[in-house]
Amino acid sequence: MWESRSRSRRLALTLINNCRNNLNDWLRWLELDSERLPGRTAVVPNLLDTSALTNPDQNRISVLRNSLGIMPGTKVIGGVLRLEREKDPQLWIEIAARLCRARSDVKFVLVGDGRLRSELERDLARRDLRGRVTLTGTVSEALGDQYGLFDLFLLTSHFEGLSNVLLEAQFYGVPVVAPRVGGIPEALSPGRDRHDHRWA
Repeated sequence: MWESRSRSRRLALTLINNCRNNLNDWLRWLELDSERLPGRTAVVPNLLDTSALTNPDQNRISVLRNSLGIMPGTKVIGGVLRLEREKDPQLWIEIAARLCRARSDVKFVLVGDGRLRSELERDLARRDLRGRVTLTGTVSEALGDQYGLFDLFLLTSHFEGLSNVLLEAQFYGVPVVAPRVGGIPEALSPGRDRHDHRWA
């Protein structure tokens, strides 16, 4: 580790990240000062190709709600993430469990797959939450319909760059709850990511 730091300080490298926070973390880890590296650091944020995003279709969303057993008047808290340690889906499930105990009018839908899926499914069975929390796996349907299903978007990562799913959720007007880690603060537009008042 120390050898890699030393080599990085000696080589003519340019450090590029998609968010300022993580770039600064790199610099601190390498014990480098950005002011002494003129022209050798850059932030290149992720861009969202909105032309590739599909419009939510209310008929398809209605079919999707029915297929997931979501009753009229039920609020849906959703997430789109890889089921891997750095995304902390265990915390996502823990939050779902607590809110399910507090409210009867909420359902959770987690889109994505990964190595933790079997562990999460066992946890849901142990908590008797399989009727309240759905793990969809990877979906073939248009993601616009998934976002259109959500009343709130929940992300629980303990490490993130500039999160594409947060950009997508805000594009679709879904309110976001996420931790202040990595590039998440740079990805959010507080007060401007809520286009309606579905969550009350």
